[in-house]
Amino acid sequence: PMSVNHSSGGSSLNGRFIVYHEKVRTSKVYIRDCTTVSPLHVLLFSKELKISHETGQVLVDEWLRISAPAQTAVLIKQMKQAIEMQMNANIGCPHKMLGGELRALIHTIATLLAEADE
Repeated sequence: PMSVNHSSGGSSLNGRFIVYHEKVRTSKVYIRDCTTVSPLHVLLFSKELKISHETGQVLVDEWLRISAPAQTAVLIKQMKQAIEMQMNANIGCPHKMLGGELRALIHTIATLLAEADE
């Protein structure tokens, strides 16, 4: 009841998702530490994406379907793979500075997420 998401009565969701840290049942069910995220956030930070070019849908982590043009979904999947490759390369050398390619990729993702929040 103390959440900004609660006080909006759900009207601010606009096709967005809610992610939360904890679900608690007392006299009612409550979720704690929640925030709204866009479908783009879900696509970028999920574990696995399966793209259906025919239907224009993406199956996220084997259970959630999100509508997205296939070309957009493929680009998001490629961004996920590129950042994972760069991060894995940097795990072996944690003191190594981020390369220009990874820095540019992070900047692109941050810009996309900021625009998705508008």
